[in-house]
Amino acid sequence: NIRAAPGSYAACINDVQAHCSEVTAGQGRIHQCLLKHRSSLSHDCAQAEFKVQQQIAGDARRHPRARIVCANAWKKLCSNVVFGNGAMWHCMQSKKDSPEMSSACWNIVTSQERLQNFEFFLNPQLSKPCKSEAIKLCPFEATMAERSDFNSNGNVITCLIQSRTRLGSECLHALHFVEKQRVSSISNDPKAITACAEDQKRHCPNVQSSGQGELRNCLRKKVNNISPACRRIVIDYMRLEAEDYTLMTGLQKHCADDRQRFCKHVADHTGRVVMCMMDHLHHVEMEPGCREKLVEKQGMLASSLQFNPLVAKSCTGEVERLYGKTKDANCQPHDEVMNGLSGMGLHCLTSHYKQLQRGGRCRHAVAGLLRLQSNDLRAIPDMVAACKFALDQFCQDVSPGGGRVHACLRSSLGKITQNSCVRMVNQTWSVEKQDVTYNPRVQAHCRKEMNSYCKGVEHGQQRVLICLKRHENSTGFSEACKEAVESVGVKATSMNTPPENAMESLQHLSHSRQFWDRWGFVLIGAAAFLVFVSCLTIVTFLYRACRSGPAYGVEVEHGETIDQGAARETAQPQAT
Repeated sequence: NIRAAPGSYAACINDVQAHCSEVTAGQGRIHQCLLKHRSSLSHDCAQAEFKVQQQIAGDARRHPRARIVCANAWKKLCSNVVFGNGAMWHCMQSKKDSPEMSSACWNIVTSQERLQNFEFFLNPQLSKPCKSEAIKLCPFEATMAERSDFNSNGNVITCLIQSRTRLGSECLHALHFVEKQRVSSISNDPKAITACAEDQKRHCPNVQSSGQGELRNCLRKKVNNISPACRRIVIDYMRLEAEDYTLMTGLQKHCADDRQRFCKHVADHTGRVVMCMMDHLHHVEMEPGCREKLVEKQGMLASSLQFNPLVAKSCTGEVERLYGKTKDANCQPHDEVMNGLSGMGLHCLTSHYKQLQRGGRCRHAVAGLLRLQSNDLRAIPDMVAACKFALDQFCQDVSPGGGRVHACLRSSLGKITQNSCVRMVNQTWSVEKQDVTYNPRVQAHCRKEMNSYCKGVEHGQQRVLICLKRHENSTGFSEACKEAVESVGVKATSMNTPPENAMESLQHLSHSRQFWDRWGFVLIGAAAFLVFVSCLTIVTFLYRACRSGPAYGVEVEHGETIDQGAARETAQPQAT
């Protein structure tokens, strides 16, 4: 009863009369009423009430109703938790989905969770490990929060999330718990509530959030139709979620077993889990519920480069460089907040992948993306929309995955009338012809043949596919592999034709990376030795040519002197 707290009652008597005059005192009802009207409270009352809420945030037993309706849940779900420092609230919030928690207790825990996302200093599990970093990285927001008057509006937490790469491990661990809460429910982000209120009414009027991200998912599906202010927040959370598997509530719930089955040893916080799961999207052991969530995630990945963290980090600056080099419209700067998601950056990298540095991180990351796109057409930005008519007309009964839809569209290419669809079909086909690793059918059916006949052949420029084509009549070459190679449409050309001249020989040798890896240094050393010997021979010849004249003259002069001396010696005895 607020009357039992003289300090709060004296500071808030006018506010109680203004906002809570019809509320019966007792069981914390006046405090709850004031909390609902916290944005309208006088400064003194707000600070007094903030102190009350700090006590409740530290010890859940101080919450009048929680002490009654959550007692059983405390015992069953958090029996080992010691009260104090917000530990019980933290435990209860992490167990909200448990059937052991009653709906009445769930409502109280959810309300407390929301309050702690609004006020940094009402969340002791976060404010204690992160206070020093908040003051350092978010000085203005931290100063506002320290006023303790319910006016910080969640800005400290928002600032910490934006600065997460500069946080220490202890603070980052505590913040991660709050990030999951904000991703799960838009109601935990004050800015999102304000920015997306009208969009929620217009686009998601019947969506009720239960803490599983329902409203956020609805807004995400309408992301190009909502207001720029709301779109910015939705995109920020989509990017945050893309970097951390543990923030993906849908996949966490439906893909737990498949995660352990296919990607058990892949780290959560690298963006690699989703790529690993995508590689197994069409595996026969993949659970249908998980596959459905992965298909949704695949659509999100195809909408923007920034939702593909591995590619985005590996290809920093590449889109801008390609625009300067190619002037391709897909590579030009694009404000996705103002203009919507379009997948332009992904189009840019996949269209010009040959111009990426060979063996570099970016090319490797884009290669993984191209494999996904060849496996499932839905991973290509806007291709489903561009080919909708053709898909309905020619491939309605073809199930996605394994490159089956691509093969269907290629077989009907002459009948497709949509130019954008034809262009996309040809582009994917061209990529698969260039490198065997991108074609799912060849990868699935030709592993043995590639190891037997083409193990030393470098990928790219159709070399492996041509190698397979040349050996398709060899012993042990399976019919399945032969059909897969035939479906790609590669013609056997002069890859193994003997070269006609020295230059062609060098070009032929340059096609084999294995050859250069083994003999490259030997060839370079031999060439350097030949150049050295040639230079030494030329220098010696020039030296002898310059010295030959004077040497001969001295020899003659010296010879004449000897002859004259001998003549005199002969003449002397005769005179005597």
